[in-house]
Amino acid sequence: MLKYCDKCGSILDDHGNHDETICKFCSNELKQVPEKYLKSPEFYFIFGDGMREKLLQELIFSSSNFEQTIYDEREEYIIQCSNDYQKIKAVQQQASNVPKCPTCQSTNIRKIGGVERGASIWAFGLFSKKINKTFKCDNCGYTW
Repeated sequence: MLKYCDKCGSILDDHGNHDETICKFCSNELKQVPEKYLKSPEFYFIFGDGMREKLLQELIFSSSNFEQTIYDEREEYIIQCSNDYQKIKAVQQQASNVPKCPTCQSTNIRKIGGVERGASIWAFGLFSKKINKTFKCDNCGYTW
């Protein structure tokens, strides 16, 4: 069931939760979207084919209860939330690309340098633990 707030412009699908009667953004009473909009041929999804704009124009902007400043604040809030979400998603993506120790999952690792590898091979020869190894965990000492 689709509901809308004629004060701030929120349009929401309450997913069968008919108890939702108050707008979470401006605390105004929510109204049910009339059947004529739900049966409209262009109504595939609330945001598709211009239906959202039609609902805004015909039900919300024309309402005597509509407040442009609250609508603008809600739109800015939505944009800010979207930007924050994108930043969090980017940080999570970046964090997932950080190499980890396969033994202890620590990110406290370092690349084994050529000098360190060469000294180990010189000291231990073919028995060196650093032949064919690239990283060393500074947490547990594992090399891989």
